[in-house]
Amino acid sequence: VRQWVISFPRQLRYWLAYNPKLQTKIIEIVIRVLQSYYRKKSKQKILAKQAKTGFVTLIQRFGSAVNLNIHLHILALEGLFLNENAKFIPVAQPTDEEVKKVVKVVAERLIKFLQKKGYLKTFDDGYAPEGFFDDDLFQNNAAFATCVSASVGYKIGFGENAGQPIRKVGSGWGNMDDEPLPTSRRCFLVNGFSLHANTFIKAGNIKRLEQLCNYILRPPIAVDRMSKLPDGNILYQLKRPYSDGTSHIEFTQMEFMEKLVALVPPPRANTIRYHGVLASNCKIRSMIVPGIQENKGKKDCNCQNKKYEWASLLKRVFKIDILNCSCGGKLKIVS
Repeated sequence: VRQWVISFPRQLRYWLAYNPKLQTKIIEIVIRVLQSYYRKKSKQKILAKQAKTGFVTLIQRFGSAVNLNIHLHILALEGLFLNENAKFIPVAQPTDEEVKKVVKVVAERLIKFLQKKGYLKTFDDGYAPEGFFDDDLFQNNAAFATCVSASVGYKIGFGENAGQPIRKVGSGWGNMDDEPLPTSRRCFLVNGFSLHANTFIKAGNIKRLEQLCNYILRPPIAVDRMSKLPDGNILYQLKRPYSDGTSHIEFTQMEFMEKLVALVPPPRANTIRYHGVLASNCKIRSMIVPGIQENKGKKDCNCQNKKYEWASLLKRVFKIDILNCSCGGKLKIVS
């Protein structure tokens, strides 16, 4: 399983923040590019034309500074499945040159799509500046639009510091002719689009895969990195210091509330998507992801697809056993 992480220019993050339909189209375009990459990568190119791989995409909304940063974590099965019998065709790991080509194609196709839909005609540079909105979000909820725009732009939207950059504590896009620049191993940046593809989990390493899933599904706020200053302000420690030496971000309590508002996802929109052979309507999905029905009657079955009790899931996620009684005994589930 390989993780592909793609982040977007600030202006696009603003549009993606409240538009589930646009999110879906952007994800579909990215998935098609990756699907095409895996098919071209296969040595059995004749068979690979009809083959598919599987993707699980998580829409993550936050950055390390409690800012709105819409980006995608895509877990891809590193190979192809033939439609006929679900035979697996592994592919070699991507080279830096291939990752560079993928991010360039992604950027070009997304820019063309946004131009076609008229998005790039509204604003020319950066994120949507305060007082210059021309979209449904601002027309229907100007306050929320200000929260979203300010969070994307690392600024304060309301109060006495409105329009100012967030306080740091510590020591143009739209052009399709630029060449992607390397930032690290299997990581490239072009036109504000960044693609990282260096994280890889070997087959059978379920523990490491679960650790990766826990990481990309983590909550936006790390409480252990948050503290309260004597004047009542909130001090939030960055996961990693910025290149300029910034290690913390300072907010008033209302400014911190403003940042939390922008992180709330739109209602009735899934933040986890499945594509390819992992999509629910794929004909060969049951051959790749076996259901519990196949293991019924087997006494020694360790099926990973069994239904967990709700209390067990709470214990697994939050490390709290709600069946522990204050008397020291165990509670019993009645219904």
